[in-house]
Amino acid sequence: MTLPTTGNLTMTQIANEADLSINVPVNLGNRAIRNVARSFVNDTRIAYTDLQGKSKFTFTNGSFTEGTISSTSPILSEVTGWQIYLEQVKMNGLSTIAGFPTPTDSTPPSDNSPAYPQPGYAGYSYEVTLDPALPPGDSAPMKSLRLVSLGITSSFGVVHGPYALSKLPIALEEGDEVSFWWKAEGGTDAYDIFAYLVKTTSGSTIKLIDQTGESSSATTAWAKVTHVITNTEASANWQIPDYKFVFVSGSYDYSGGQWTGASLYVTQIKVKKWFEDL
Repeated sequence: MTLPTTGNLTMTQIANEADLSINVPVNLGNRAIRNVARSFVNDTRIAYTDLQGKSKFTFTNGSFTEGTISSTSPILSEVTGWQIYLEQVKMNGLSTIAGFPTPTDSTPPSDNSPAYPQPGYAGYSYEVTLDPALPPGDSAPMKSLRLVSLGITSSFGVVHGPYALSKLPIALEEGDEVSFWWKAEGGTDAYDIFAYLVKTTSGSTIKLIDQTGESSSATTAWAKVTHVITNTEASANWQIPDYKFVFVSGSYDYSGGQWTGASLYVTQIKVKKWFEDL
């Protein structure tokens, strides 16, 4: 239906916007109605285009169609909806992201190098760009976020970074489907990448990617990751957004020559609410 551009909304109009059957009770006890109704805070209206036919509860700018990358400090860049940290991060709990210790990279390189993980030496480079590379069938104005690392480390070492963090948390309910497309690309050496959701109220994480390239030039095809939120993972209160997305690039010195360098590309970062196929 077409919602009015001014004035108050009735619960029936909100229910219709949620694409509910006419026999669904029109009250806030229905989760599908809540997901649309909560887009209106203290009777303040938002643009109807922001509802996207269902609700506004998804990660902002997941296809990177909005804005350009800007630098706010030597180690922090931003694009609409995302912060990109141009620095090393240790995936073993010794670094913090979103205020909590990082999860452990439980799949180190197959040779289980004693040098894993190692810091990048002086002059190690961390870069971010908006890239035209996209999954098959997609096209501009969509873009991918490319996270690049390049430099020298100890022989057979791994250096993680840079990493991207969603600016605003969202609430995730049981049955919600989180998805994104990604690919990794070896450059000077192999890739070593990680992606996860972090709950900002507890620090608990949901691992979504943990992969290492098994050759210096290994490059993946575009692939889609989909994760359905379980009961134990769900936000404790649907009114309190508490999940952020984290994407971590990195490189592994597969050759042992000390040079590392690789890229992680991500795009189409989405949330499909549990009720959308009802």
